[in-house]
Amino acid sequence: MALHKDSYLTTGQAAALCQLGRETMRQYIIRGHLLAETLPSGVRRIRVLDLQRFMLAHRMTVPFALVSDT
Repeated sequence: MALHKDSYLTTGQAAALCQLGRETMRQYIIRGHLLAETLPSGVRRIRVLDLQRFMLAHRMTVPFALVSDT
Protein backbone atom coordinates (compact mmCIF):
# COMPACT_ATOMS: atom_id res chain seq x y z
CA MET A 1 0.00 0.00 0.00
CA ALA A 2 1.44 3.36 -1.04
CA LEU A 3 1.53 6.24 1.41
CA HIS A 4 0.03 9.58 0.44
CA LYS A 5 2.66 12.25 -0.23
CA ASP A 6 1.20 14.46 2.53
CA SER A 7 1.25 11.69 5.16
CA TYR A 8 3.70 11.94 8.02
CA LEU A 9 6.21 9.43 9.34
CA THR A 10 8.06 9.20 12.62
CA THR A 11 11.83 9.56 12.62
CA GLY A 12 12.09 5.83 13.26
CA GLN A 13 9.83 4.95 10.34
CA ALA A 14 11.77 7.25 8.01
CA ALA A 15 15.07 5.82 9.22
CA ALA A 16 13.87 2.28 8.59
CA LEU A 17 12.77 3.14 5.05
CA CYS A 18 16.20 4.69 4.39
CA GLN A 19 17.97 1.79 6.11
CA LEU A 20 19.62 4.24 8.50
CA GLY A 21 19.69 4.51 12.26
CA ARG A 22 17.33 6.89 14.05
CA GLU A 23 20.23 8.98 15.32
CA THR A 24 21.62 9.33 11.79
CA MET A 25 18.20 10.44 10.56
CA ARG A 26 17.96 12.90 13.44
CA GLN A 27 21.34 14.39 12.45
CA TYR A 28 20.16 14.83 8.85
CA ILE A 29 17.19 16.78 10.23
CA ILE A 30 19.29 18.89 12.61
CA ARG A 31 21.76 19.75 9.84
CA GLY A 32 18.95 20.79 7.50
CA HIS A 33 19.31 17.99 4.97
CA LEU A 34 15.81 16.68 5.68
CA LEU A 35 12.76 18.76 6.49
CA ALA A 36 10.75 17.75 9.53
CA GLU A 37 8.08 19.33 11.68
CA THR A 38 8.59 19.40 15.41
CA LEU A 39 5.46 18.96 17.48
CA PRO A 40 5.00 20.88 20.75
CA SER A 41 6.05 17.69 22.57
CA GLY A 42 9.41 17.80 20.76
CA VAL A 43 8.63 14.78 18.59
CA ARG A 44 9.54 15.17 14.93
CA ARG A 45 7.38 14.14 11.98
CA ILE A 46 8.61 13.83 8.40
CA ARG A 47 6.29 14.33 5.45
CA VAL A 48 6.43 11.48 2.92
CA LEU A 49 7.08 13.91 0.05
CA ASP A 50 10.07 15.40 1.91
CA LEU A 51 11.45 11.93 2.58
CA GLN A 52 11.08 11.03 -1.11
CA ARG A 53 13.02 14.16 -2.10
CA PHE A 54 15.69 13.46 0.51
CA MET A 55 16.14 9.90 -0.70
CA LEU A 56 16.39 10.92 -4.34
CA ALA A 57 18.87 13.70 -3.52
CA HIS A 58 21.03 11.19 -1.64
CA ARG A 59 20.74 8.56 -4.39
CA MET A 60 18.82 6.14 -2.20
CA THR A 61 16.34 3.66 -3.58
CA VAL A 62 12.83 4.89 -2.85
CA PRO A 63 10.71 1.99 -1.54
CA PHE A 64 7.52 1.19 -3.40
CA ALA A 65 5.49 2.19 -0.32
CA LEU A 66 6.64 5.79 -0.85
CA VAL A 67 5.84 5.90 -4.56
CA SER A 68 2.41 7.34 -5.16
CA ASP A 69 0.64 9.23 -7.92
CA THR A 70 -1.53 11.12 -5.43
